Amino acid sequence: MSTRAGPPGFQILFGVDGPGFTLQDVTVINPLRVVVAAAVGSTDATPKADNLTVQRVTVTYALVGLPTVVGTSRGLIFSATSVFDQFNFGFVITPTTGMQILDNVIDSSVTPSIDGIDLRGHLDGAVIQGNTLINYADAIISNNFGGGAQTFNSFNMSFLDNNITMASVSVGEFFEGGIILVGVENSVVRGNTISTASGFSPDAGIYVASRNISQTDNITVENNNVCNVRWGVNVNRDFQGGALYTNLSIKGNTFSNTGGTVDSAGIRIDAAGGNTITAMNNNIINNPTGALITSSTLLTLLNNNVSGNAAGVDASGASPNVDARSNFWGAADGPSGGVLDPVTSLPASGSGDSVSTNVRFDPFLASNPLPPPPLCPPVDLIEVDIDIKPNSDPNSINTNSMGKVPVAILGSDTFDVTDVDVTTLTFGPSGAMPAHDLTDPVVYAAHLQDVNTDSFTDLVSHYIQKETGLTSADTEACIMGETIGGTPIEGCDAVRVK
Repeated sequence: MSTRAGPPGFQILFGVDGPGFTLQDVTVINPLRVVVAAAVGSTDATPKADNLTVQRVTVTYALVGLPTVVGTSRGLIFSATSVFDQFNFGFVITPTTGMQILDNVIDSSVTPSIDGIDLRGHLDGAVIQGNTLINYADAIISNNFGGGAQTFNSFNMSFLDNNITMASVSVGEFFEGGIILVGVENSVVRGNTISTASGFSPDAGIYVASRNISQTDNITVENNNVCNVRWGVNVNRDFQGGALYTNLSIKGNTFSNTGGTVDSAGIRIDAAGGNTITAMNNNIINNPTGALITSSTLLTLLNNNVSGNAAGVDASGASPNVDARSNFWGAADGPSGGVLDPVTSLPASGSGDSVSTNVRFDPFLASNPLPPPPLCPPVDLIEVDIDIKPNSDPNSINTNSMGKVPVAILGSDTFDVTDVDVTTLTFGPSGAMPAHDLTDPVVYAAHLQDVNTDSFTDLVSHYIQKETGLTSADTEACIMGETIGGTPIEGCDAVRVK
């Protein structure tokens, strides 16, 4: 295992000028980006990176705030175009084939960042599998949007079994999502787990967009578990132009617990034109809207479990009618909503999830046809070290007292206490709030101390003992909160309660 740590924001560039390049078992700490580039500076049609393998590479950051050093930091970038630039994709080159990106860890836990794995250029047969990406607004992106005369897509790509924890805040990118496909054909997105550590990602778990006039054909989104995002899957008209989506299959997925905005949904279809899209055998559960269709789309929903959503299917802005026959709506008596089936005139008078106008729902299923869905991944948690009543042992608390007990969150080389959102702090079983207004800059500054003299800044907050909810049976007490980026934190220390 090789480790490379450099000054904040350094860049590593691997220039590939032939087939068979392999990068394995490397750890890189604090980079601005790691670039694997083929054909940079060349306009010829010679393949430069066939059979490229990047495996078991770890990109991580040890300094809070580092990934935003220039505003363009990325994890791994794979560039198969004639130039490398943040926005310029250069000339079309011969497809790069046989690329494998396997079992890498791209970890931006300290600060939300962009482009964990960034795939650029004319790729054919790339496999992106088994990677772990943490706290990225756009985790894996295959982006062939170059504008102008560019007409090439990428083909036969496989995005398999990746574990993605998205950032809960936007970082200002045009595309933000767990797995983003722009100008990709004949490809599969299968077996991925995509979630957000805390709150909701501001965009999609899986984002599919066509590019310019190129048609996007034969995309399969299958057996993924997506939750805690704005949209589970978003089929979007961005850059679509006159292009169509044909044979887009969304099957066997679980889209659950989406939210964050009024238009959040398990499935969102906003693709213009006569597109052919099928969604079947999906668990679409516990969302503000199960499926939101806002465009002219040939959409078929079949054999799905659409239940627990505030609204089942909203196709009020769609044309033609959405074919949502033979789905389970969460109740044996069918969907609610009061509208009539546009063909059979059966009223949606059941007690299940609602349907809107422009939805064919008759006949419906009286029971759930699918096995139980997988659970939403557990929320990531930062465990912090704390010291209750610093320099005191034992840490005695009198719950009959209105006195204040100090609790110090200890800083370290891996945790900066200024990253704590002080408005989220609570202490004890009753969730006591800080006794002082830590949002006041002067008050806040006075509570930044070094209580254990280790040269790292600690954050001290105070709580009224009577409000903590602690009892004589308790032997430890915990403080809870979130970072500014929305990641939960928790720390516990021993107490003696009287």
